[in-house]
Amino acid sequence: MMRVEFDGIWDVVTEATNQANLLLAKAEFYERIRTCPRFELTKASPRDIADLMERCTARLTVRLYKSRWPWSRAFGYEDARFPDMVFLNTRKLDRSMASIVGTIIHESVHAADAHSPLDFGHGSNSSADKENTAPYWIGNLAISMVSNQPFAAVDHAAIDVLDDPAEAVA
Repeated sequence: MMRVEFDGIWDVVTEATNQANLLLAKAEFYERIRTCPRFELTKASPRDIADLMERCTARLTVRLYKSRWPWSRAFGYEDARFPDMVFLNTRKLDRSMASIVGTIIHESVHAADAHSPLDFGHGSNSSADKENTAPYWIGNLAISMVSNQPFAAVDHAAIDVLDDPAEAVA
């Protein structure tokens, strides 16, 4: 099973990491992914992606960064050079616990993608019209499960939109 670790002093990130790990350990989480009819921008089926994520043994580390631009919309990002790292923007941690968990899970989907021969990302960093790609859909599923809100009521907010590539420097 995939596992996310955070070794820092931000209590909200510690708790979000713990909740993300609880989801990653739940069979229900993967069963709900399998119920998705299909994901956009991939040929992989939801069943294939859920199976791959459930079997993935990656150990991910959450690393915090502060975006250079105070008005950045990026909640976090992943970097293909560091597939086992989840980068969270400290300027965007003043939001619900469920939303932070959703970001961690979204980036975990990217990590599982990086560790597999399948391709199930979301293309560019624009979040527009990406709700039905695997990273966004699964991240939003996590928000729904943590917040106990119906899936349709989940806010499909931008997760990994970098306004300036220089922000990627932590």
